Amino acid sequence: MCVLCTAIPASFSLGAVAEAKQNQARLEALANGETPPRRRPYWAVSLGAVVVVVTVSALYHAQGGG
Repeated sequence: MCVLCTAIPASFSLGAVAEAKQNQARLEALANGETPPRRRPYWAVSLGAVVVVVTVSALYHAQGGG
């Protein structure tokens, strides 16, 4: 598997981990009676990275590479 094709699931998993950590921090803050941290759009950044990597990978493989 080429580096670009490997980056697709890696981008998904990094986004999922970041989203899970954010949710955990929010739940802990709420349980302690603190103000929860601001939500950041990790899912959107991850999705954008996946779209870019899929596009680049498709163009690379269409050119005869890999």
